[in-house]
Amino acid sequence: MKLRIRQKLLFYVAVISLIAYLGIVGYILVKTQEKAVADAQNIANLYAQGNANDSKALLMHDLGIANAMAMDIQQYFSADDSVRSEVLHQLLSGVLGENERYYSTWVSLELNAIDPEWTNSHGRQRHTFFNDGTKAIDSLNLEHDDLESLYYKIKLSKKEEITDPYYLNEYSSEDGLKEEILGSSICVPLIHEGAFAGIVGMDVALNVFDYITTIKPYEKASTFLLANNGDIVAHEDKALVGKNIGDHLLNLDVERIEKIQQGEMFSFNTRLAGEEVYITFAPIKLGKSDLSWSMGTVVYVDDMTSEINGIIQFAIILSVIGLFLLLLILSLVLKRIIEPINQTSDILSELSSGNMDVNQEKLPVHRTDELGVMARSLQALISSLEQKVTFATSIGENNLDVEIGEVGEKDKLGLALERMRKDLKENKEQAKLQNWFNTGIAEFSEVLRHTSTDGNKEQDIYFTIIKKLVDYLHLNQGGIYQVIEENNERYIELKGAYAYSKKKFLEKRIELGQGTVGQCVLEAETIHLKEVPKNFIKITSGLGEALPSSLLIVPLKLNDEVLAVVELASFKSFQQHEIEFVEKVGESIASFIFSATINERTKKLLEESQATQEELRAAEEEMRQNIEELEATQEAMKRLHAEKGG
Repeated sequence: MKLRIRQKLLFYVAVISLIAYLGIVGYILVKTQEKAVADAQNIANLYAQGNANDSKALLMHDLGIANAMAMDIQQYFSADDSVRSEVLHQLLSGVLGENERYYSTWVSLELNAIDPEWTNSHGRQRHTFFNDGTKAIDSLNLEHDDLESLYYKIKLSKKEEITDPYYLNEYSSEDGLKEEILGSSICVPLIHEGAFAGIVGMDVALNVFDYITTIKPYEKASTFLLANNGDIVAHEDKALVGKNIGDHLLNLDVERIEKIQQGEMFSFNTRLAGEEVYITFAPIKLGKSDLSWSMGTVVYVDDMTSEINGIIQFAIILSVIGLFLLLLILSLVLKRIIEPINQTSDILSELSSGNMDVNQEKLPVHRTDELGVMARSLQALISSLEQKVTFATSIGENNLDVEIGEVGEKDKLGLALERMRKDLKENKEQAKLQNWFNTGIAEFSEVLRHTSTDGNKEQDIYFTIIKKLVDYLHLNQGGIYQVIEENNERYIELKGAYAYSKKKFLEKRIELGQGTVGQCVLEAETIHLKEVPKNFIKITSGLGEALPSSLLIVPLKLNDEVLAVVELASFKSFQQHEIEFVEKVGESIASFIFSATINERTKKLLEESQATQEELRAAEEEMRQNIEELEATQEAMKRLHAEKGG
């Protein structure tokens, strides 16, 4: 199917625009979605970090109270047992009474730190106060330390510790707890005189962290608190509290479990209940303890991208509308562009068919863009073609002097037409010259023929020849000289002249080699003087005398023998064709002179022969008469003798 240029442009531009538009919009949407997901992940990370900081603040508050208790107790290691016991009871009960979250407060003292008589490195005394008002004093590990116990671990590390979660009812007073409460122990070592002297702390209920489950960055998101061993401390699903995350919530590999235990922040994508989720873990560093807890946040990817998906859908709708508007605007713009092109194309079609009568008003010459430049160029082309048509018409009418006008170096047609005019003009001039040349030759042949048959005098013949030559060439002055051979002597004699001054005319005899004429005879070559010496000859007219501008001396040769010389003078320089004409006519004149000379010699010989014959006839008659007289005398003598003898 053939498409017009507007349809092609609209199709190509639409396809390219669509590809570019979809590419750009698609790229923007993908990058926007990626950015939205990245922002959502950052928000999840910030929520996890924020919740971790809040949880850490609570735990560090408890740890701070434990450290304060340790500082107070360290002052009473050297006091009496009764004083120390009273201080411990007041301190532990006071702290317990001020904090409802505490299940119990307690202190374990190394016996060797409070009893100078106790020399063993093990053995301790524990004072415990419960929130139900009961208290207990125990003596523990009197025989040896429990190497697996938390107490022994802290005794070796001398560092603060927050234990992994456990249910407080397992360590309740005699009445026990009716409700299972997950808790943890806050432990701070006691140092006396640089040596380990026991630990002090409290058992804390961990349900206080349930508030974090209500803080969600997204609707379907969930937040949970993990202890160092991976047990879930707080979660919106209460059934998961106290359970290990690796067994009941996420199938974590060893590497990720180690990151939780080492207190590293990390995140990853996985699938949970068939949906893609983003999970991030933020560490909770607890004082000087080596064991970190973590705050985890689970965000569903579709929850993260729900808002941006709506924006993307809206953007796609806007993109479709924008693309439609783009095509509409493109169609209108192409219409403004294509219409002038079509108009220009129509004019070019007319020009290609040879029609110069085109309507130039359709050309958008008023435009300032490329179409305007093209229209003005086409207008200039039409004007140039019209000028060349006029020029060619004039050439066809044989008006070869017409000018084509200004022609550029790259205007091949103009240059070709100008070259054609020049060639035609040269051919015409050449034909004119040739015609002039042939006509002159014919006329001179006729003149020579008539002068030879009319019985003119020699002087009249030469005058006729030189006059004809001067008149035909439109010259001012001329003369013809003949080479004379007489009595074994050669010289040059002026035979005819036209328009010469009397002085020059009187100089009829010129010796060989004398002047330009004599030199021309010797050299047998044409002499063309473009600068005539002063006082050489002058052209005389009714207005006075003047030196000619140019002088032409041509030898008249026959069979390479110079028979005569023509001398011509003019105010203008002789053209090459004029010189060639004189040389060509000179051959006919030389032939005529040769014939005339031969005829003259023959005539003289004939006259001499006739004179000789007359003389012979006269002599014969005289001789006859003499013989007759002699015979008469003899007869008379005979008669006389006869008479005498008779």
